[in-house]
Amino acid sequence: LDVRDRPRYTAEGAAHIAKAHFGLQVRARPLPSERDQNFLLSRGGKASGVLKIANRREKRGVLALQNLALAHLEQSDPTLAGPRVLPNLEGEAVSFDQGSGGEFLIRLFSYLEGIPLAEATPHSPGLLAEVGRFMGRVDRAMLGFSHPASQRTLKWSVLVAEQVVGQNLDWLTGAGRRSLVEQFLAGFSAYARPRLDRLRQGVIHNDANDYNVLVFPSIDGKQKVAGLLDFGDIIQAPLVYEAAVAAAYVMQSADDPLAAAGQLVGGYHDCLPLDADDFDVLFDLIAIRLCTTVTMAAKQSAQDPGRPYLSISEEGAWRVLERLSQVD
Repeated sequence: LDVRDRPRYTAEGAAHIAKAHFGLQVRARPLPSERDQNFLLSRGGKASGVLKIANRREKRGVLALQNLALAHLEQSDPTLAGPRVLPNLEGEAVSFDQGSGGEFLIRLFSYLEGIPLAEATPHSPGLLAEVGRFMGRVDRAMLGFSHPASQRTLKWSVLVAEQVVGQNLDWLTGAGRRSLVEQFLAGFSAYARPRLDRLRQGVIHNDANDYNVLVFPSIDGKQKVAGLLDFGDIIQAPLVYEAAVAAAYVMQSADDPLAAAGQLVGGYHDCLPLDADDFDVLFDLIAIRLCTTVTMAAKQSAQDPGRPYLSISEEGAWRVLERLSQVD
């Protein structure tokens, strides 16, 4: 999907949708999103839900995958907090709205309390391990779940990372930065990519970034994970990639990125043990995710300027890549 096909609704338009399709008299406030459009709905100053308007080219089968995965997760482990799909006035999970540029698919989700992990810095070793354990529990609960749409081609899938990064190198500015990405891409292509098919597979969240992971504010320093947002990138992939993705994001705010990665991966391993083959490619999987982040940020920022969210992880990713380039 292309960011240029994302919806262009105003807050007033989103509030109108909430009333017309869900019978809600609310105010709407835009939330960050890469290729869709999200709005926080509130009534009387209290959050009442999140309205998600899908990209114009999104397929209904992909939304069904996300909805069924959330239902499976709730049934398998009700203690794992995630958004719940709320039905419209007709009892349907997906609504249709004719907007500027075409027909858009609409869903309403419950609101999760908590603050983004990105705002809970510095991250203690205990919190990082807790994030890892939470993601391990998510993947363990998803074992046995399958859906045809989980096999889709997605630019954030590790299975196509080689092509996505390689085909978008020209968007990078600066010979030094391009050379850095090419270095990691060559390592991934030569060593990790040929090994991916032998790794254990599953349907994973695939986007545990530090804005999708919520934590409870804490006055005693013992923060806990409150929940996980945005299942839009859910896909069939090697299970270890879930840990690699989460690690790639927490490393960006850490003084010692490798230590932070180790703490998070250790927590994941506690809940869903990784094996020697998984650990063998973990470093390369983290690096290629960071390379995907910087190349896609460069491309999307050029195509859709003026949206800081598209490059929110870019500078942090570059810092980690530079640190990793010094690791033997």
